[in-house]
Amino acid sequence: MPIEELEKKVAKQNLIATKVKQANSSKQLQKRIDKLEMRLYNASVHFNTIVAKNNKLREEIESLQIRKAVLDNFYCKLHTKLEQQKRRMNTAVEQTTQAYEQWSEAQARIADMSKRRRKDTAQYHIEMQEQERILARETKLKAFVLARFTDRSELEEQAKKERGCFTQLSPYK
Repeated sequence: MPIEELEKKVAKQNLIATKVKQANSSKQLQKRIDKLEMRLYNASVHFNTIVAKNNKLREEIESLQIRKAVLDNFYCKLHTKLEQQKRRMNTAVEQTTQAYEQWSEAQARIADMSKRRRKDTAQYHIEMQEQERILARETKLKAFVLARFTDRSELEEQAKKERGCFTQLSPYK
């Protein structure tokens, strides 16, 4: 009997050891479960933090996309206005260039006309001086001729008077 009792005791001891092992194993398992649950919790918290950041980033991206669309629209409008302004400036430059060319041509015509006027004035003065000289010469000649003619006609009149006096006095008549 002692063997059987011993075997029973050993079996009992094994059972107790198994229960202790199971209990210990259960504690270890619980520790491991707690540890894994902690890791899961930390991973969940980290995941939730990342998801929250992702959501904020998505909202920010959507907001930035909306702002980009608004700015793109504004850019298109500004670009259109810029092109219109460039066209207006080119037109103004062309008109200014044309006006400057017309002004330059007018200045050249004015300069030519002034030059022609000076030449014409100089020619006029030369011709006037020539005409004045001719007139002065003709006047002097006329005065001379008139003086001669007047002197001669006076002399002739005197001579006629004298002849008239002689003929009246003269016995030959």
